[in-house]
Formats: sequence, C-alpha cells, structure tokens
Amino acid sequence: MSHIVDRAKLYDQLNKANQAVSKGEIIVQSDCFVFMGDGKVYTYNDEIAIICEVEVNLKGAVKASELLSFLGKLKVKQITIKSSEQQMLIVAGKVTAGFAYSKEIGMPIEDLHMLDNWKPLPAQFTKAVKVCSGSCAASMDRAALHCVCFRGDIAYGCDGHQISKFVMDKSKMPPFKNDFLVPLFAAKHLHKYGKVKQWDEYKGFMYFLAEDGTIFCSRKIKAKYPDMEAHLDFKGKRIKFPGEVYDSLDRAGIFSSGSIVEKDALVHITIEKGKCEIKSQNSNGWVKEKIKVNYDGEEIGFMINPSTLKNALKRVGIESTYIGKKMIRFSNSKDNFTYAAMIVKK
Repeated sequence: MSHIVDRAKLYDQLNKANQAVSKGEIIVQSDCFVFMGDGKVYTYNDEIAIICEVEVNLKGAVKASELLSFLGKLKVKQITIKSSEQQMLIVAGKVTAGFAYSKEIGMPIEDLHMLDNWKPLPAQFTKAVKVCSGSCAASMDRAALHCVCFRGDIAYGCDGHQISKFVMDKSKMPPFKNDFLVPLFAAKHLHKYGKVKQWDEYKGFMYFLAEDGTIFCSRKIKAKYPDMEAHLDFKGKRIKFPGEVYDSLDRAGIFSSGSIVEKDALVHITIEKGKCEIKSQNSNGWVKEKIKVNYDGEEIGFMINPSTLKNALKRVGIESTYIGKKMIRFSNSKDNFTYAAMIVKK
C-alpha cells in the first residue's frame, strides 16, 4: 500500500514528535518514529512522549534521525511512501530511498493512554513555562528545583542560585489549587508547541494537549517545592544599567566559564560606586570591561549567566534593578515578571 503525502507537512509533523526521540536506544525504539496504523506517530524516551497526527497510515518503526534528515533535504512538494516487512520506501521525483523498517512494535506504548477527561489550563500557562524554565536546576539532585512550579496564579523556576517568577492573569485561568510541577525535561520542549490549553494525568504521567492536537506526555515528579517569596521580598538598592551593558554581556559571553551547556555558562560582575566591571575567563582566553552605572552603594560581586542577565534586563528594563544583601532582583509590574540572582559579596 502506498501513500502520497505533502513532504513539508510530514516533515513538520515528524519534527514535533522528534523532541521525544533519544540519540541512542534508551528503551526499545526510543530512537524511532513509531507508526501505529491510526494516523499518528509516537515517540517516547522514557521521560517524555509525544503523539502527533500524521498523513500516513502505516504500522511500524523507522529510525528517526535518518528519516527526518532525508525529508528535510528534499525539495519536492509531494512524496510517495511504501512499506514492506523490512523496508520503508520513499519516492521523491527522481530520488528513491529505502529505510530499515520493522513492523514489530517494541516501544512500550502501553505506558501511555488516550484520555478524554481534559482539564483547562491557565491561558498564560505556556508563557509561564517558557519564562520560568530557564531558571530551573538542570540536575535531578533536588527534584523540586528541576521543575517549574505553579502555585495558585504564580509560576516559579529556581536552581538554588536564581529565581524566575511570573504572575499569570487571574481573569484568564482557573488557578491551580495545589502545587503543580512541570519537570524541566518536559518544560524545555513544551513551550514549543504553541498554546497548551488542557491537561490530565494517569498512572505517573502528565498529559498536555496542544492547540494543534499534539499530545505531550511527561513523567510526574513528586516533591515539596520551597517558599520563594522569602527570597524575593526585599527593598534593595536601585541601580540603573546603561544601554551598553547588552553589548558588554555579549562580549563576556564568548569566554564565559562553566559547563559547555549555555545555561550553565557564567560571567563575574563587580559593581561599585559609579562603575561596573564585567569579566569572564575560560581556558581559551579572557575579557574584562568597565562601564559606568548609576550606583552609590557598597561593592558587591556575583556570578551569573550572561544570556539570562541580558534577557532579564530586556524584559524588565534597565531601570528596574534592585540589589539587596543576598540577591539582585529585576522586576516589571507591567509584564508580571520578576527575576532574582544570588550575589556574592567581596
């Protein structure tokens, strides 16, 4: 049986599902696109799973990396897909390609369930996930801090060194009655699916339904989330950064130290009366730059991710920064967003 499909549409559909594909086989067929003969494609890496509608009605598994890459390099509008016991055949004009194909489904699809009792999510849920997930802990050592926490009408992200807080519009929700934790391994992908409007849960999994019908599943994390307001509630000394701070942070980011993961890269900032020094260093070099600032408090220093600081300043404005004894806070009442980072005094 053959299927004539729109290449670009199929590529987009598979690309959505690809977020749950693992680089190696963590569980059976976790590096595959699995078609169940129901007009859907399934991917599952033991942490998250994605179910997307597709235009093909096949039943079998094919390695995701090669198939997605091949479809992305084609120029034709339509392709023909055929399958046999061991091969998926794609015909695209003068180009024909065969992909190893298994009609035997080994992926533990039985872990996942099709639900019909969806509950509404706040209208700003997706935005809250996006703006707060950048502050979540990458490690699972402290499970609660690996999550975006929704508490009533507020979302938090924190890794022990930085905090993001977003207050959702009460008129566009119901608020969460209990703490609602979205793990980072799900949050970092979830916001890519447009508006996520509904959710449900079943046997250790959280299910999210996107506007386009995509179902995003994540393993639940059970943990007690700490109180963040105690760290954010301080008056502080106001500081006004000049507009040139953005370019300075870009330059410092070249030599930022820490993990190869961008989120964990850090620069060292020292602020004293009338000036600010931004410095970074790694094994390949270093950079140091001084800029003028409107500040007359005691000298302080802190480490922070340059992209995070730049994004916080852009979101709240360069005039909305306050420095306390332990934290530096950026807030913007218009956007209902607050970001704070721990400081280290010299």
